[in-house]
Amino acid sequence: MTIFQFIFLCQLHCIVNCVQAFHINRLAYSHSLPGRSQSQLIRRKHLFQPSLSPNDDELEPPSSSPSSSSTPLSTSLSTSTSTSNLPFQHSPPSISTRRNLLLQKALPSTILAILTTTPSSSHAATTSSTTPRVKGAAEYDFDYYIRDALLGNKREGTRPASPPPPPLPPRTLTDTGGFITRLLLNEGCDGDCVSVRELAKVVSSSDDVTTTEKEISKRVGDRRDRVSKSFYTQHPWGRESVLDEYYFDLTSYALFRVAADLIPSDYGLRDRWVRNVGRCMYGESIRLGLIRRPVAVASVASGGVIPNPVVSLTDTIPTMLQILDLFNSTNYLSSYRIVGDEAAATAKTKKTATTTTTTQSNTNAFDSYDNEDLTSGQDVNFLLSLNRPTTLGASLQITGESSRFTPEWVGPMLMAMWEEELSVGSSGSSSSVRAQVEGYFVDETYRENPKDFFPEELLLQFTLKQK
Repeated sequence: MTIFQFIFLCQLHCIVNCVQAFHINRLAYSHSLPGRSQSQLIRRKHLFQPSLSPNDDELEPPSSSPSSSSTPLSTSLSTSTSTSNLPFQHSPPSISTRRNLLLQKALPSTILAILTTTPSSSHAATTSSTTPRVKGAAEYDFDYYIRDALLGNKREGTRPASPPPPPLPPRTLTDTGGFITRLLLNEGCDGDCVSVRELAKVVSSSDDVTTTEKEISKRVGDRRDRVSKSFYTQHPWGRESVLDEYYFDLTSYALFRVAADLIPSDYGLRDRWVRNVGRCMYGESIRLGLIRRPVAVASVASGGVIPNPVVSLTDTIPTMLQILDLFNSTNYLSSYRIVGDEAAATAKTKKTATTTTTTQSNTNAFDSYDNEDLTSGQDVNFLLSLNRPTTLGASLQITGESSRFTPEWVGPMLMAMWEEELSVGSSGSSSSVRAQVEGYFVDETYRENPKDFFPEELLLQFTLKQK
């Protein structure tokens, strides 16, 4: 196999030399053609001179000084003509085209790296580099062609995936007013938390909901015990408590896998359970004083102030921020960010938050145009970025198991708030709103290996529309 590789390398080297010689001769011949403008002659003269600086691959425009502008055309023509008579006595042309870049840099280095290194050593060199250089499309294509010719490209690829980065220490969740253990998940996953209680109501075929709650609690505990070793290897928790970030992630995975087993194919019933959980979370949070309902801004008409103003989309911004701050203050999130045309330019990631303060950038999440679109029957889209949510690992694992029924509590609570509080319509009429959400995993770090995907961000896209 080594002999064939050597023969192929020799043939490839001969082809490169022939292409380089042809390119140089073509440039030299084109200098003697009549009818060239002065800018074209200056460009060809620059291509034929040796590179003197690292940034010499860009063409310099003609100088605008009086001395250069007064130089006659015959001087440039004679210079280029004399240069073209002896093309091989000068240095090779500078790298000004993608062809020269591939022939002079990408080809020798790529072939040498393939013949002298193994995939494991190449992988080690890649992982040791902290800031890899971004390759171009031509370099990637050429790399794959050479690998296919020498090694053969398998369907799964010849390059293994890189190991994931080391996990960060787990966050300790703050159970503010029982928000975590009473509304999301508790230690035993029993009927004392909203998620299990609502699941039992949905799947129970009789009035004996308590028995169903106990059965769900037992199945969640068994599933958690079976997968705990695998989860601990990826994200080791500090203590076996739902107030530990990684143990909460494990418990949420077990709950949603049990829910998927209890509701195997009825996606409408799954959506009903999630929405019921969101409504209960929203109502209980208001009752506990953790958040406040949105207040409609009084609209002033010709006859005075309207006694019962309609809650608009912009009126829900303070309550939306209170819900996000509640999740952020309990360490369920590392941070959040509102993404939009207006907010993206000035948005600041909120590291610490309270339930009373808001920033000017986040108040631009919606505007009067969104109110008009929703009132006229058009859809309104809204993007929310969650950085390192507690259930990120469980969501990735379930998605890898070819299921989109992933654990997430921020989206259902926001949807419940909009559907319950938002009133739209024209001429004082009221119409109900339907909210939907889709989640996308985002890895903002550039990784040279296309198999590497280590997201730390969950992007939620909300769609609000009239029923």
